[in-house]
Amino acid sequence: MLATKRSYLLAIGVLAGSPAASALEFYGEINMSRQEITEDGETYSDIRSNGSAIGVMEERALNRGVSAEFLLEYEIMPNQPVASSGGSYEQDPLTLSAGYVGLIGSAGKLKIGYFATPLNILGEDIDHFTDLRGDKARYITTGDVDISNAFMYTSPEWRGLTARISHVSYESSPDEESMEDERSNGVSVSVSYEYGDMFTGIAYDSEVEGEEIDHFRAVARYPLGPVNIGVLWERRKDNNADNTTSGWLASATAPVTENVSLQFQHGRSDNVAEGGRTTSLGAAYDLGNDVSLYVFATDNTSDDTSGELGDESEYGLGISYVF
Repeated sequence: MLATKRSYLLAIGVLAGSPAASALEFYGEINMSRQEITEDGETYSDIRSNGSAIGVMEERALNRGVSAEFLLEYEIMPNQPVASSGGSYEQDPLTLSAGYVGLIGSAGKLKIGYFATPLNILGEDIDHFTDLRGDKARYITTGDVDISNAFMYTSPEWRGLTARISHVSYESSPDEESMEDERSNGVSVSVSYEYGDMFTGIAYDSEVEGEEIDHFRAVARYPLGPVNIGVLWERRKDNNADNTTSGWLASATAPVTENVSLQFQHGRSDNVAEGGRTTSLGAAYDLGNDVSLYVFATDNTSDDTSGELGDESEYGLGISYVF
């Protein structure tokens, strides 16, 4: 979710006439790239939006030291023509990516709506190629789930420790026959510890991805001189098929100059496809004022010849404009 990764950059209005009113924040990112893609020996070029999004949020002070907030965030497709212009698109050009209302106080934070699970949040800063073909959700993990009909509690930080727990409710009545095909009540929990530049955490999902599917994830980030190292390991258990698989991802980012940084990551996993492997290399040039130019290259392979994911690679250039 874009709001968890970036500060809110622009206040577009204040609700006048109320002492408890606060600024309405509008934020977003346009992230577009051109890439050359090779799939099963065939090469083609593509222009793609990589997680471009717009959002709005507000936090209001209430009584007794409590505040309330809401957030609505939509993924957008800036490169897709509208239907009235005679164009066609594979994805809705405006899709909800997060939405919730919440309360914040000294006892922690509670929010209700649609958002990333604690397990999903825990892996955000390990993956430096999110929304590209190097995204860990493509070959490494099936656990990066956003949940609807959910609430989540986040504890106050205590000596570097933070806990999160979320619960997914039934999407229909348990008495309905269709309930057999719906997601059951799922639970996602995480505990993280941060001390200086070091961060580590563990998370566990039970029946969040689907019926009888459990997920365990552990992550760690640590700076070694100017290089920031990240490691993610996870285990996925499908009790329906009596099958357990695992995967891992290691990443690194390092500054080259004041404005240029390099990113690298490599991982292997059987969670998405048997013998899945992914390697990505990239560089970003900060042009200033929240605009950056980046290049990237990814190579993905797997041993699963019966699935949809085969061998593929891509390289390209993109622009990120954050506002």
